[in-house]
Amino acid sequence: MTYSILCLDVSSTTLSAWATVALVLITAYYAFDTHRMVKATREAPEKAYELGLKSQKEQHKRLVSELTQNLTLKVVSQEGQGVVVRICNPTDHPIHGAVATITMAYQSDDVMVPVDFSTWIDQGSCVPLVEDRLCWSTRVDGSNPQSCNILAGEEASLSLFRFCTKLTRSAASESEFRQKPASVQQGYFRVSELLVVASEEGFGRIDWPQSTKRARVALLRKPYRLWLKVVSEDTTSKVWELSFIDKPLAPFEIRRVVTHKELETIQTDVRNWKQPVSHALRTEVA
Repeated sequence: MTYSILCLDVSSTTLSAWATVALVLITAYYAFDTHRMVKATREAPEKAYELGLKSQKEQHKRLVSELTQNLTLKVVSQEGQGVVVRICNPTDHPIHGAVATITMAYQSDDVMVPVDFSTWIDQGSCVPLVEDRLCWSTRVDGSNPQSCNILAGEEASLSLFRFCTKLTRSAASESEFRQKPASVQQGYFRVSELLVVASEEGFGRIDWPQSTKRARVALLRKPYRLWLKVVSEDTTSKVWELSFIDKPLAPFEIRRVVTHKELETIQTDVRNWKQPVSHALRTEVA
């Protein structure tokens, strides 16, 4: 039997074959579309999770950048016995676990040995001061902590130096000093104006006469350059260059923010007892 379709004579067998092909194609299309929909349904939560995770990482990255950028430093006390600075968090987010370290440029001849208190760096172990930890000016369980939380809109204090006049021994090593007669040993002592740098234990006997803790180093009081680095769980590290210029009204000044690359070069110079290259002041960072 033949049928006339669009003016063409088509046999029933051919028509049946075309219908079968069409049915197979339609079935295949719907099967593929159903598979695609099922796959999309299964992948949707995974894609949503990945997008959410990516968004969280981007938000965290922006927050870290914002907190780091907004960290500021100010000098709040530099009269009387020492220098105190404050790390300021002007944002609406707290900063957890902030840690501060100090790098300082001096020469071995600047290191003094005080008679009535101990320091970690002295003539027997005269080493450069590179990224040594400080402690915060607060008390936790009877001691000054090495890490500190800075609440939103708040500040945290660091005591960097103490000024004092003490009997010291000049730049002879311990073995050389012991070999001198008592009469000659007397000439190794002098009264010195000192700039005492804090350690992670604070200032030791300077603050507490019965303490067994030590300050970091006792230096002759004169101008120095130093670099204060602060890092936390919520920020990347930020470094300020500072100068102790030893002027009556303003002996201490904040110079500028230092990049990580600059800090590496500075620390290399300090380790080699070299004076790092000085840069022009940038007052906008204060």
